[in-house]
Amino acid sequence: MAIHPYFRPRSWERDGVLYRRMGVRVFRRYVAGGAFWQRVGLWPRKPTWRRGNVSNYVRLSTYAEAAHTASFLFMLGISVLSARKGDWSAAGLVLAVNVTINAIPVMVARYNRIRILNKGDRGN
Repeated sequence: MAIHPYFRPRSWERDGVLYRRMGVRVFRRYVAGGAFWQRVGLWPRKPTWRRGNVSNYVRLSTYAEAAHTASFLFMLGISVLSARKGDWSAAGLVLAVNVTINAIPVMVARYNRIRILNKGDRGN
């Protein structure tokens, strides 16, 4: 399965250790499709992972990561412009929302992709 180099796991990610230290196991429950949304019945149950749908998951996670990264950069620009105008409260609010709705899903996507790819490499 061919993955664009940007989306491949990096050596500094150390098989997801970095993301675990940043609390991704807590955050991933609350992103779209996470355990919280499944428990309250607003998202269908997780699929079972098989070799056939690993490539589909990787493809979908790269799309999600690309969209959240683009949105993160756009909102970061808005935050910087607000700060330059001296509107620190708006800059802080946009930054907090940006981290919540964009940075955390990017971390979760990268962490899960590392786990799924490693599982696929072992043939599980």
